[in-house]
Amino acid sequence: MTIFSSGFLSSNSYATFVVGFAIMTVLPFLPELFSGRLHVPDRQISQWTALAFEAFAVATLLSNVAVGFFADASASKSRPFLISVMIMVLSTILFFLSRSPIMLVVSRAIQGISTTFTWVTGLAFLVSQVDESELGAYVGWTTVGVAIGEIVGPLIGGPVYDYLGHWAAFGFVEALLLVDILLRVFVKEKRHEPVTDTETEQDRETDRLLRSEHEGSIEYDTIPDDVRSEGSHKAAMDTLAWNWLGTVFALIVIFAVRGALEVAVPLYLTRRYSWSATKISAALLTVTVPAALNPIVGKLTSRQGPRWWSTGAFAICGAAMLSFGSVTGNSNKSQILFIVHSTLVGIALAILVNANQVAMSVASQRYGLAKTQAQDQEEDLGRILSWLSPSTMLSGVTTSWAAGILLGPAYSSLMAYTEDVGWAIFCRGLGGVCLIASLASSFLWRKW
Repeated sequence: MTIFSSGFLSSNSYATFVVGFAIMTVLPFLPELFSGRLHVPDRQISQWTALAFEAFAVATLLSNVAVGFFADASASKSRPFLISVMIMVLSTILFFLSRSPIMLVVSRAIQGISTTFTWVTGLAFLVSQVDESELGAYVGWTTVGVAIGEIVGPLIGGPVYDYLGHWAAFGFVEALLLVDILLRVFVKEKRHEPVTDTETEQDRETDRLLRSEHEGSIEYDTIPDDVRSEGSHKAAMDTLAWNWLGTVFALIVIFAVRGALEVAVPLYLTRRYSWSATKISAALLTVTVPAALNPIVGKLTSRQGPRWWSTGAFAICGAAMLSFGSVTGNSNKSQILFIVHSTLVGIALAILVNANQVAMSVASQRYGLAKTQAQDQEEDLGRILSWLSPSTMLSGVTTSWAAGILLGPAYSSLMAYTEDVGWAIFCRGLGGVCLIASLASSFLWRKW
């Protein structure tokens, strides 16, 4: 790995780590924050908790298109990446200074905008700098960054809030953001060689595309023989666009399941088992620790494609959630079964997130190359294919994330999941959606 690659990977991974940390740190003590510091009545805590997640999701969703176009229009792919940390600093300060639930919800919305900047511009930077042969591993390590943040956030956030208090948690997050700023300032964007008299920019672009085609960056054997004569570039783009759309749906389901669990589990463990924030932090590790598999899954997905990884993991997640609904009562046995089921769901979700994010990144890279070639040959792409761009496709990651974490908490807020009957309905509903997604995934990425 080159010096540039090491520096870029560490910066990008750390940036996503900070995102994961900032989002997840508050989960163990969010119910306590609403009831203690903000004096929210006990009967309203679940609604305000869900609203905090929904505000984050709506802001992320609404800012996606704007950030995608901004990333496409920006000459530098690294500068927008730096903006995200500034927004994150503002949202964190507002969150910890909040004296009313409304102000806290607003801070979560600003945090959602920051998350959009980090993911869309970070992935755009990644795709512009890394060859497809290495893209799966890079995406894997980047998602490991956010996963570590999601692991360390609750693990530190719960005990720090329990033993050191509100402002200690604030100070820890701000220190991490300061390091993030320094990393983003010092990591430089890889530049192309200057144009000479004997080598024009167009020549270099053509050579690069020919090399990419030789290496399999655009695999035209994925296009049926009967449509090649109609323009293989446009056909490739059309196929990639449909697979991309299906992947967006898969990611929405993934993040909806995860979002629903992230809202429900802390309150469920508090009400059902009377667990402290520290114990809840440890329980949340079962959902986040399996992301250590991401580099391996990313590498295998790059080689084999996401089809069967996604289909199988959705089936496992669906079966586990259906069984999860049978875990009732507050005995020691039920607590052990709770952890076993959440671990199995966590492993399935980790595989699903990474496999589908790799699919999204590869689709974006291939689409950009195919679009350039189609435009060079003056093919008529139509309105939709002309509008769709690599950065817009990459924004599908955060669009699906936002939609998922909007739908997941909204779903959980409709369920009385702290009671046995409500918990069974809650889990079985999520399990059914996962099984539907498993069937849908079997029709995607038939050739890779």
